[in-house]
Amino acid sequence: MTKQNLICPYVGLKTFEEKEAPIFFGRNNYLPELLKKIQKTRFLSIIGTTGSGKSSLIHAGIIPKLKKTDENLHVLRIDSSTDPINSLVKELNKLLSQTKDSEIKSISEQIIQLYLVKNTQGISEALQELELRSEIKILFVLDQFENLIEYANLSDKHREQIEHFINLMLHASKQAQYSISVVLGIRSDVLSSCSRFQNLPEAINKGQFLMPPLTIDEAKEAILQPASVYSQEIAYSLVEKILADFKQSGNHLAKLQYSLKTIWTNAQKNNAKIIDETHYLTPVQSTINETAEQLYLAKNNNEREKIKQIFQSLIKFMVNGMLSTKVVRLDELSQITKLDPSEIAKLLTPFRATGIHLIESTEEISLQTNSNIQLTHASLIKSWYRLKEWAQEEQEYVKTYLSVSAQAEAYQHGKMDLLTGYELDTVITWKEKATHSAAWAAQYNNKYKSVITFIQRSEAQQQSTLHRNIKAGSLQRVRFFAISLAVIATIAIVTTFYAFHQQKKAKTQEKIATEESILAKNNLIIAEKNKIIATQLLYKFGNLQEENFALLEKLYSYAKNEDGVTSEVIDIYDKFAWFWILNKQYDRAIAISKRGIELDSSKEWMKVNLAIAYLYNGNTKQAQTIYTDLKDKTHPQLGYPYINVFDGNLRGLAEEGFESMSF
Repeated sequence: MTKQNLICPYVGLKTFEEKEAPIFFGRNNYLPELLKKIQKTRFLSIIGTTGSGKSSLIHAGIIPKLKKTDENLHVLRIDSSTDPINSLVKELNKLLSQTKDSEIKSISEQIIQLYLVKNTQGISEALQELELRSEIKILFVLDQFENLIEYANLSDKHREQIEHFINLMLHASKQAQYSISVVLGIRSDVLSSCSRFQNLPEAINKGQFLMPPLTIDEAKEAILQPASVYSQEIAYSLVEKILADFKQSGNHLAKLQYSLKTIWTNAQKNNAKIIDETHYLTPVQSTINETAEQLYLAKNNNEREKIKQIFQSLIKFMVNGMLSTKVVRLDELSQITKLDPSEIAKLLTPFRATGIHLIESTEEISLQTNSNIQLTHASLIKSWYRLKEWAQEEQEYVKTYLSVSAQAEAYQHGKMDLLTGYELDTVITWKEKATHSAAWAAQYNNKYKSVITFIQRSEAQQQSTLHRNIKAGSLQRVRFFAISLAVIATIAIVTTFYAFHQQKKAKTQEKIATEESILAKNNLIIAEKNKIIATQLLYKFGNLQEENFALLEKLYSYAKNEDGVTSEVIDIYDKFAWFWILNKQYDRAIAISKRGIELDSSKEWMKVNLAIAYLYNGNTKQAQTIYTDLKDKTHPQLGYPYINVFDGNLRGLAEEGFESMSF
């Protein structure tokens, strides 16, 4: 084997597997103690923080050592990312199928299922029924036990299922008929949640092993010994540099391994006899970030947005606020992100490449629809700064969903009202996120349907309230709300017209310069934004912002050269002025009325708006000038003189305590 073909002895971000035991160094001193503990208690719990090396110790340390000491040992790995009892059934059936004839194999899974559901003694009873030889020893391995704690939080039914599974494990480790042991890998921050399950804390305490930080000597062993397996020498100066960087990174094992993998790959490309500082590319802390950024930035904008959705869907938000990885099947990931499975596989290919390995999957080459996919290590979330931002953004949406879930449930039990105002606006914004589907919500609870119903009822109530206000108010108030509704319709009509016009224009100018094409697309986007504003005005009533003035200006500039459109756009200024008067924001009403009059001074209603805004704002003289000019003219829609309108305004002002005046 040439140096260029040497298998890398450093695993990077991923967990050490059983087959990688020959290159697993740094933790072997603890193995004798752990073997004694599991023989004594038959229930071993490896406890530590994220990145402390729990999983690697279990798979590349404990399991190979136990197998070496007992050839009758069978290791059954329980999948903690899904229904654990179903996983348990399949693992037990796999064990039995290795020793039984075809008739037994065909019915064993059904028998196991029946016994496991029946009672907590189900494991031993099923094995006895299927006549498993007593000399066979079983080791149940349940890594990332915190996933089951989260699974139990989904509903009461899920909690009961996990409680039953835990009881099955506890009983199996205590019964005398078969030699059955259990190894758990569990994050230290979820230990308090284990107290919810009877007898589990006691079992964890009896067989617990707290993962200590890797010492400098152990880290040095983890650096030097794997390379020595291939007779590769590492310069002392490089070791010292790596160790110093390891300290600065917070003694993070996965980051150390990723840095070593990068150094090794670089050295092998150069066919180096000794790996020295010339092969040291970047510190541990930045290696992962730089690699991920290069892969991400190599994609176009559309692909980057899809990559963001995929990575966000691979992050798990724990109840205690911690971030973790989660295993997602490719077909499930497709439902969550609304992307085709083949497209997801293509986008993830560079992140799964040899020497990169930021994404882990059950298949090393091509992904299948049932392939399990996950981030190689939770440390990637913190190490790749862009992913950290994505996680924080997604976490806010998860919090919103869980909050609304609780509110929807409280509403169903008559403990709270429907949503209104700003709170409803926030929830509607969340609902409109494209990736937030039933499949997305199912990751956290099964209440998506009731949440959507709750939001829809809240929207309907707010709409109903608006209509009641319109009917209950005076003629003037009716006009206020009617005009506000007209704003919506008018903006939608105008912007739709403009969008259609731009599309037609774009088709006839396919050969124009690239710059002009981009400008046309940008204008279409702006038109779409105006339509969005139009459809949102009803439920955002009272939350209109200053930027709408700028949008109106753009809308006017688009429409002023189109026949029959200009007057409609000018009317929008009049309608928005009434909107601000209605909401008692008279400075804004004055500003937009002045601008509307400046654009078209023939619109008398805009002058009336300005006069009313002046009156409410205390600018009596300015209002008097406008009233004097219009008092002998007739209102074009109501059919009676403006003086009647003025009298109504003045009486209303007097009733509200304003100074009495006449013209």
